[in-house]
Amino acid sequence: MSGERTTVAIGPVSVTMCTEQLWIHDHLRTEFSAYVTDDTVGMEIDLAPYADVDINDDSPISVQKHGGKLTVKRGDFTAEYDLYGKSGRAKIVEGSVNGLNTLLKFAFALSALNHDGFFIHSAAVKSNGFGIVFPGKSGIGKTTLIRKINNYSVMTDEFALIVLNSDRWELYSTPFHGELNISHQPQSALLKKVMFLERNGSAGLTEISPAESMHQMLRNIRGSVFRGRR
Repeated sequence: MSGERTTVAIGPVSVTMCTEQLWIHDHLRTEFSAYVTDDTVGMEIDLAPYADVDINDDSPISVQKHGGKLTVKRGDFTAEYDLYGKSGRAKIVEGSVNGLNTLLKFAFALSALNHDGFFIHSAAVKSNGFGIVFPGKSGIGKTTLIRKINNYSVMTDEFALIVLNSDRWELYSTPFHGELNISHQPQSALLKKVMFLERNGSAGLTEISPAESMHQMLRNIRGSVFRGRR
């Protein structure tokens, strides 16, 4: 792959962007500086300019699976990923930061599967080395909840990485944030609890069955449906 290289790593998962577009390297090394690494053993994405196209990040995302490839398209980018998280190629409109972040999220979601892990749409906090995740769709109240929690370190209000290591589930912060615009060094913790958010007009905790818990988790996991069986 040609061009300069910048690698972003979240826990054991890394993605390398290979491109001659300097604005991409500048964005990654500035906004994701704490996650930039010299490690280049993960997925590699070859990025080229998407010429003669205006930025249009409001259009819907199209995702198609064919053979061993995943194709993702939107108005400001088009990308094709190896379903087993090894490589990819993409074109992106110059200056589309939103598009670049979306490309990275898909790449990390696929790469995580090679590390017995997954990315989940979730807020997360930690205390004394143990973490709690709050999965939920956009608008459910993740950021609002995080703002009100005291005595915990905020890991993320948008996306978290969860990886199985031996018999322990490990939780990692990510550089992808929501309204809080969190800026900190990468954090990790042992996953202790999963708490699903629901808006029903009252406050309280309700224990749910393992089956319902699995259903709720799968609704918020990014990348689990991309592969199917080998």
